[in-house]
Amino acid sequence: MLLSALIIVSLSACGISNGTNTINNEKTQPISSEKPTLIYFMASWCPTCVAGEKVFKQIHNKYGNNVQLITVDMDPLQDTEQDLKDFQRQYGGEWT
Repeated sequence: MLLSALIIVSLSACGISNGTNTINNEKTQPISSEKPTLIYFMASWCPTCVAGEKVFKQIHNKYGNNVQLITVDMDPLQDTEQDLKDFQRQYGGEWT
């Protein structure tokens, strides 16, 4: 089941923070230790990753802002910034 590919963590609770809310000079949502955080590792060219983003969208539709969603690109050598924007626009949502 795809949910097994999701990792549930709270990065703030683990002490992982650089003190900023930016990635590549883009403003991101602060990570909250007050709610569960789901991190999905993907690549824009991966067909299975499309299904994972659809699961994230279902989670977002059901739980809204009660759950923090983060998608992490695992292939920065192949995925361009435009690939990631297109992937998010087509399959993802308004999460980091």
